[in-house]
Amino acid sequence: MTRIPKLIFTVAALAAGVFFVSGSGATAADDRGSSEIPPIPTGMFSPSNARTESGNFIPAGQFFPSSRCAGCHNDTHAAWSQSLHRNAARDPFYRESADILLRARGVEITRHCESCHTPIALFSGALSKESGKTSAPFTSLDDEGVTCSVCHSITEARLDGTGSFTIRRPALLAREDGSPISGDFTDEQILADVPSHKRAVMRPLLKQPEFCSTCHKVDAPPSLNGYKRIRGFSAYDEWQQSGASLESVTPFYKREQRADCRACHMPKIESNNDRAAKNGMIASHRWLGANTAAPLFYGQDKQAELIATFLESNQLAVDIFALRSEASGRFTAPLGNRIQEREDRIQDSGVRIQRMGDRTQESGVGIQRMGDRSQDSGVRIQRMGDRIQDSGVGIQRMGDRSQESGVRIQRMDGNPNPEAETINLSPGEEVTAEVVIANRNVAHSFPPEVRDLYEAWVEFEAIDSTGKTIFHSGFIKPDGMLDESAHVYKQIILDETGRPITRHQIWLTNIKAYDNTIPAGRSDLVRFRFRVPESTAVSDQKSAVSDQQSAVRNKKSAVSDQRSAVRNKKSPVSDQQSAISSQRSAFKLRARVNYRRVNQEYANYVLGRRDKQMNIPIVRMAESDITISVEGMAPGKPLCDLCNPSGFARNSSLSSAAPKESRRWNDYGIALLEQAQYGPAAEAFRRAAELDPLDPNPLVSAALAEMRTERFGLDREQLRKARALLDAAMRLDPDRLRTLFYEALVLRAEGKAADAARIFAKLAIQYPRDREVQRQLGQTLYTVGRLSEARAAFEAVAAIDPTDAGAYQFLTPIYTAEGRKLEAERARALYLQWRDDPLADSVGARFFAAHPEWSDERISTHTHGFNSAGRKIPTGALAAPLK
Repeated sequence: MTRIPKLIFTVAALAAGVFFVSGSGATAADDRGSSEIPPIPTGMFSPSNARTESGNFIPAGQFFPSSRCAGCHNDTHAAWSQSLHRNAARDPFYRESADILLRARGVEITRHCESCHTPIALFSGALSKESGKTSAPFTSLDDEGVTCSVCHSITEARLDGTGSFTIRRPALLAREDGSPISGDFTDEQILADVPSHKRAVMRPLLKQPEFCSTCHKVDAPPSLNGYKRIRGFSAYDEWQQSGASLESVTPFYKREQRADCRACHMPKIESNNDRAAKNGMIASHRWLGANTAAPLFYGQDKQAELIATFLESNQLAVDIFALRSEASGRFTAPLGNRIQEREDRIQDSGVRIQRMGDRTQESGVGIQRMGDRSQDSGVRIQRMGDRIQDSGVGIQRMGDRSQESGVRIQRMDGNPNPEAETINLSPGEEVTAEVVIANRNVAHSFPPEVRDLYEAWVEFEAIDSTGKTIFHSGFIKPDGMLDESAHVYKQIILDETGRPITRHQIWLTNIKAYDNTIPAGRSDLVRFRFRVPESTAVSDQKSAVSDQQSAVRNKKSAVSDQRSAVRNKKSPVSDQQSAISSQRSAFKLRARVNYRRVNQEYANYVLGRRDKQMNIPIVRMAESDITISVEGMAPGKPLCDLCNPSGFARNSSLSSAAPKESRRWNDYGIALLEQAQYGPAAEAFRRAAELDPLDPNPLVSAALAEMRTERFGLDREQLRKARALLDAAMRLDPDRLRTLFYEALVLRAEGKAADAARIFAKLAIQYPRDREVQRQLGQTLYTVGRLSEARAAFEAVAAIDPTDAGAYQFLTPIYTAEGRKLEAERARALYLQWRDDPLADSVGARFFAAHPEWSDERISTHTHGFNSAGRKIPTGALAAPLK
């Protein structure tokens, strides 16, 4: 579910008109009784949202196969042929879930899923009892999944959810008014009238992100689940509210240029054999994303390799940010500057990799086998934990890390490391490492979409100076299963009895019990607790020291000379003892974010049913490490002590690295804010502002953190703090729209609703598709009784997202007050349709009561340690049945 900022809003004026919506006129949606198996749908395409222009079926023979397009579009066809669109209908990990639905409910119900995965079967009428089809494949074109003539025949896109598009009969030529000319034509006929061909197969809609939303925004209607309409994932809505769309004023980070779905997933690539090429470039039809499993299942190794490279290209960042002593509360941050960022921009991944102005030609990109990754791109080679980077900057092997960001080389080879991070800790002391995971360039949540099956997690390891692992979270067990105490990014969905759904039976979904994800441009903070290693190296070298001491005693004259030298310089024995002392206290921390397309349990189930063996690759999307020395305190080390009222140490001298350090503090603040740690978040944002004093954004974020802690009544201290921070930000840039947005919220909290409304109205003109601006404008106008203007704002919200229950909640009393009875009834019905079931939490409570090991994990500030409970997802008889 999309996260929305918790904004201050005076609710007193709402009581008269809004809250009656959820209290009067009970409907089936209000009564939580047992879900009933829905009847066989009577509509031609229901329970899908898809439709045809004519309202009739389109025979499968009227869809052109991809081979028909390959003659003129060879490069496009070659890329598409390995894409997930081509594999959409036959992907075994999708097919299994769809087949469970078919066996349990009948072929008609599968139309909901197949509208996006097997659209030709849907539109040709093959998904009905009359067709006689009882299993896939349903048509001769199922092998092509979403083929060329499907996408290029869509004429309308809606934002309602799964399969919300309208399609017409495919055509190769169209008249000047756009009407299609039916029938097949030779290549010569098409080339003789290229403008007519473009009118038939290309239209502006295909270049808009709303086109992609038709299948990348998901819902489950009552006709599917017999319960109510449930919102699923929506990569489109997440993108639309992110800093990549440039349609919202509130993101923490905004890109300089708008980046829509095509920018990331259909970049321009070189083409030498495609008539659509312009200046030797075409839009890639590989749609590189996150599915590494389906391509490997069908032997499409190159596609899987390119996807792995795409996932590794600075989509996420890992920062081992701080260490906290559990005994003293001593808090040291930030730790070094060792975030490994790969600023790769994948232009095709089979054609070119561009790294920060340095172009490296490559052919093939990589080879991946069972965690052994070799990449022949000229950029990086990586094998079995032995990591070698050759980017023209540094070499990195087996704990010897040289990074292109100017970070110093660190070695865990038994020698003292003078450049290790030095912290005043004691051997055996319990400490907590705080690791920030930042969603850098994924313009929607990470992981997106099917989080109940995906497997993404944080791996953290502490290693002593001998190379022994002293703590490891997020490891892979010998049977391929993930450590059950790992910090995971996943979703747990439940059926009506509280049993987890493990086979993606979305038709049984009742509620999300757990949903951990990182929204676009935001961060997560993960905590790992372990003990500083004891003295491990001394015993190994004690005899050597003793031998040297004996030799010194036996050589009297040498002793005399050595004593003399000691007065001026340390003896060799002293040097070695000092080295041992330094060595024995060093340890290394390593953090990674790993991703596997489907979890191992589901993979075993699907592959077992198909009598197939394969390893689902694990992609290391981001990593960072740092070496810690615990002997003494390094001079000038930034130290944060919780006993210090200011919370964070101040450094008056700003280096050239200050903007990057500011980004680290800002990401840390965002992560704290996401976990409702508002005080520490405000301090982290203030620290970011000090390091980059010309950027007003950290000040605004600090104000937001202070506002979240606001207490209404006589005590208004947090509001005054927010006001001071916003005033400082306004002095830096009085026209910064993000600052104005929160300025309006403060004004409204101060009782100046009219002033707030003026600012929101100004923002709405400049950002008409910012749903939060429109929402806050509507709420503010509603409180002062300007209902017609409030209605326009909420109608704008509903136009941006027709599934937004909050907009309909306000529109119902507004329409009623204006005497618009039919519209009020419709708005109320939509509110009841799209709102969360207020009683569904009881289902989640049953799950957590039965599986208390998951209770701690859903507390955002939890810590992973030696005693963390294993959180296995119940399967078999303990999971939702296959019905």
